[in-house]
Amino acid sequence: MLPGFQGVSVHDRYAQYWRFGCQHSACHAHLLRDLAAVAERASQKPWAEAMAKLLLEAKDDADKARAAGKTSLPRRRLKAIAMTYDDIVIQAIRANPDPWLAGREKRTQPEKESWNLALAFKELKAEILLYCKNLSVWFTSNLAERGFRMIKIHSKISGGFRSFEGAEAFCATWSYLSTARKHSQSPLGVLVSAFQGRPWAIPDGAPA
Repeated sequence: MLPGFQGVSVHDRYAQYWRFGCQHSACHAHLLRDLAAVAERASQKPWAEAMAKLLLEAKDDADKARAAGKTSLPRRRLKAIAMTYDDIVIQAIRANPDPWLAGREKRTQPEKESWNLALAFKELKAEILLYCKNLSVWFTSNLAERGFRMIKIHSKISGGFRSFEGAEAFCATWSYLSTARKHSQSPLGVLVSAFQGRPWAIPDGAPA
């Protein structure tokens, strides 16, 4: 599916995802967790907390603008966010100096984690701030991950399916319920409708 995908992929920055030619956006749930972990080190706390604060404030602005029917944050606000972002990235890079400067050959594991995160913010600015420019882009990939969660739960409990047909039926049913829920439909209601021969369908013109 992904090789032909032409939309925006919101993901956790796993290296293999960048091989696909679609537009990319970083999942901020993962970024915020990474920032919280890095902030446990005193030397990283100032920039990590500042970046988390900026991302959450920008999310609030994006949510309000989307509710007002906007497709992007105002240009002035985008510029202010970008400037603050750049200032914090400079702090992050300075907080992670080359170990050679301290007379060591390499970084410790905690140092690697903070350096890699600082580098990610430096190199992925466009992907991290895309949700501000394009308000149709989600802040996190949580919605997509919830769609797959039942598959994982079933795997943990049952270990697998007894037949391919059973797996197909499970996936079709869960896809039907998940899509209906995204359109504010009652899962029980659409199941009843399906068994009555009147399956719910996405309204014409509505996004899938």
